Amino acid sequence: MNKISSIKTNPEQGSVAAALQTVLNDSHALYHLTHHCHFNVEGKHFYGLHHLFDEQYNELFESFDVIGERIRALGEYVDFTEASSFDPSAKIKKIASIPQADERATAMVKDLVAMHDIVIASCQSAKSIADQAKDDVTVDLMISRLAALEKAKWMLLSSAK
Repeated sequence: MNKISSIKTNPEQGSVAAALQTVLNDSHALYHLTHHCHFNVEGKHFYGLHHLFDEQYNELFESFDVIGERIRALGEYVDFTEASSFDPSAKIKKIASIPQADERATAMVKDLVAMHDIVIASCQSAKSIADQAKDDVTVDLMISRLAALEKAKWMLLSSAK
């Protein structure tokens, strides 16, 4: 799984840990984009979005420790250098090119919703792999992450109306 040497105890744990690594890296990319949006949002919805983005990037940051510790408990090392399913820099450049503040804010919300869908899919995949491996702890962790991500997505969608 990782370029760093492994201490895994069985192949099923390695598969679960690899899926969690994807969740972690996708979550890290979403964190990066959310934090960027927090700093750069402007327009008539600035105050609400600024605070919403703040809550969301802080929740994502806290999740890193829980996910990383689960990867370690499965006998693997955490590797933030592995690629994510998406690169937030392309979204950041696109958002920055929009001249109107309110349009930029709308684009931020839409991009964050789309990125949440990617992380949700990563969590669903990890949950499925963990379920097949009879790893109830990871299944529970992914259910918790899915609940948080789906709530964050709902809040973004609601703010875009």
